[in-house]
Amino acid sequence: MKKAVFIIPYFGKIPSYFDLWMKTASMNKEIDYRIYTDDFACQTISPNIFINHLSFSDFKAKVQDKFEFPIALYSPRKLCDFKPAYGYIFEEEIGVYSYWGYCDIDIVQGNLDRMIPWEKGYQKLFVHGHMTLFQNTPQINRLFMTKVDGYGTYEQIFSDPANKIFDESSDGLNINLIANQEGINTYIDYRIADINPYHYRFYRTLYDYSKPFKKGRAIAIEKIGKQLFLWEDGRLYRLFVVNGNLQQEEIRYLHFQKRQLNIIPGTLECSRFVIAPNNVFPIQEEITADVLNELVRNIIIYPQYYRLKWNNLKKKIRKIL
Repeated sequence: MKKAVFIIPYFGKIPSYFDLWMKTASMNKEIDYRIYTDDFACQTISPNIFINHLSFSDFKAKVQDKFEFPIALYSPRKLCDFKPAYGYIFEEEIGVYSYWGYCDIDIVQGNLDRMIPWEKGYQKLFVHGHMTLFQNTPQINRLFMTKVDGYGTYEQIFSDPANKIFDESSDGLNINLIANQEGINTYIDYRIADINPYHYRFYRTLYDYSKPFKKGRAIAIEKIGKQLFLWEDGRLYRLFVVNGNLQQEEIRYLHFQKRQLNIIPGTLECSRFVIAPNNVFPIQEEITADVLNELVRNIIIYPQYYRLKWNNLKKKIRKIL
């Protein structure tokens, strides 16, 4: 048995940071990645990354074949709701793996093999839509079909074109709520950097992982803004300054959602590079507190903040209309 496979459908033009994702994913040699995309420019030479080219309509047909009711998969954005069903949808293709899961490509991965307790036999690993793994068994592959009284059914979610956030904690039916109800042995891990997109600097968003709902869940923005990330020979470290002293900790991945990273030419050929706001570049020198402070300067106006706020406002207006 192989350890795990991540199933990653992505339709539309592959983003410019994909090569960065692929660089770090290729180092996790114990894990396979299966990408389904209609971007024929997307290619790989990594033996653990497989690119499957097909149209979105063909992918939708593949999903529809697994269900007797009409699914409302009209847009790739709706794929988030189908993530917990990938183990069932692709069941015939993933038999050689102990675990299957989903992950986003706007992440920089560390050494997952070091950071995941495979030997503990957890049925579910993690709680986020940007990375979750499930034990590859018929029971767990059908976990998403479980009913929770008062919260509707997966059929309702799959037949509704709106995104219901079924792949992580929402205010409705979701896979974390189902896992909690069923007593699924779940591993919760805080060793990630889920970066808040509204700041230029890298501020982590910290969630109360024990809550399967958005409503009433404690969310905090970590006050440490003087931080960057160092990728070195497949391992990822968070470096930050506290009271003038440099601290370092190994993490599983960095989720840099909704921001473009400027990847300096030559970076992806190096074994050691830094991810700083909002640049990725090779580094040879030792990173001290002074070096970090120099690399993590702030800016007064961050245009992405206003773009995100405007997009959120437009969504609210569309809902009202």
